[in-house]
Amino acid sequence: MKSINKVDVWLGAISALIGAVFLYAASQASASVFVLEGDIPPYLVPKYVLYLWIAFSLAISVGGLFGRGASFPPVRWGPWAAAVGIVCVGALALPWVGFLPAAVSMVFCMMWALGYRRLAPAVIIAVASTLAIWALLVLVARMPLPTIPGLGI
Repeated sequence: MKSINKVDVWLGAISALIGAVFLYAASQASASVFVLEGDIPPYLVPKYVLYLWIAFSLAISVGGLFGRGASFPPVRWGPWAAAVGIVCVGALALPWVGFLPAAVSMVFCMMWALGYRRLAPAVIIAVASTLAIWALLVLVARMPLPTIPGLGI
C-alpha cells in the first residue's frame, strides 16, 4: 500500500480522470453535429489528443506504482485552506469589482497565504501575471471578462 501514497500515482490517476471527462464532453458535442459524407468528423484532433493525454497519464500512474516515485511531503493544511477561500471570495467578487482588481488581489493574497512575504516582488508578480493573463484572454482570444464598473477596463 506504500505505492498508493506516491505523488505520481495520484497525479496520473487524476489527470487520466480529467482527460476522460474532457473526452466524454467532446464525444457528446461531436455527436450532435451533422457531417457530410467525406468530411472529417468534428473534434477528431481533440479526441486524439485526449486519447494520448489519457495514455500518458495512465503510464505515469503505472510507473509510479511499480517504480520509485516521490512520496507526499507533510502538508500544512491551513495555508491551502486559505488559498481555496481566497479563490472563492475572488470568484464571487468578480462581477462587482471586475477581473483586474479581483485577480490582482487574489494572486497577491494567495502568495501571502502560501508564505511569500516580500512585499514589492509580490505586488509586481501579482500585477504582471494578471496583466499578462488579461492581455492573452481579452486581446488575443477576444474573450470578454468582467470589467471594472464605471471604467470599462
